[in-house]
Amino acid sequence: MENRKKGIIYILLSSLFFALMASFVKSVAHIPLAEKIFFRNLVGIVSMLWLIKRNKVINLNPITSNSLPYGHYSDFQALHVTSTPLQT
Repeated sequence: MENRKKGIIYILLSSLFFALMASFVKSVAHIPLAEKIFFRNLVGIVSMLWLIKRNKVINLNPITSNSLPYGHYSDFQALHVTSTPLQT
């Protein structure tokens, strides 16, 4: 698929998911704010860890990691979200 079409699809999907998130947050008005924030961030962390693990940016296993306990975070070029390289 062409990069331009991928970008358009990603933009549309992100706006859809932001709208869904806003509607879910408004539909659970009885839940305290702290719990909403916690679970929203929990979903974000889990999805980011999955993305990092899938692209093998860092080793998430601290036992087999040969660098810092949580791996190294300097190789952001390896995070392949799109096929467009980062400009430095």
